[in-house]
Amino acid sequence: MKNLSAILAVAVLAAITAHAGPEQIVKQRAKEVVNQNNVRQGVGAPGAPAPQNPQAQAVRPLPPDAVAKLKADIATIVSKPSVSPELKKQFTTNLLAAARGSTKPTRTVVEKFGNSLCDALAGKAIETSVQTRLVQDINLALNSASLTPQRMTEVGDDLQAILQTAGVARGPAISITGELKAISTELQGAK
Repeated sequence: MKNLSAILAVAVLAAITAHAGPEQIVKQRAKEVVNQNNVRQGVGAPGAPAPQNPQAQAVRPLPPDAVAKLKADIATIVSKPSVSPELKKQFTTNLLAAARGSTKPTRTVVEKFGNSLCDALAGKAIETSVQTRLVQDINLALNSASLTPQRMTEVGDDLQAILQTAGVARGPAISITGELKAISTELQGAK
């Protein structure tokens, strides 16, 4: 039944966007619908490597306290209709603390991403399991110096799907995903 609704949604999107532009738009929108359905069903990130894959081990898990802080921040953000400047500052600080290794992102790009994410998620209903997945995507981006561009695209696609499933409009979701990718681009450029 869920697959049927996904196929129907893709078909409707394809029919609507076929008149709006090239087939690339249709493919992108169909991919977004599939990613959003995966988030709703609790399926792992699209194309996520298996744990035995050496690429999956390139980014070490966050220490439990860093995970707890980011999860607590996100839980607080989604529970409030708007986010205070103090909470945004705390979230940025915790994001920066989660970056490990010799190469760290600059405060400017992390702050821009953190503020945009706070504004977008304020008051949104997001399940705890999806919040955990969001923290995993953020961890990968903050520590992405060794990740392939393909893997970062998958992380970005998953973030966009999480945001859109939570009720964030497509435009802001794409913008926030771009800010997350800017963190990765900065880290990979500093290698």
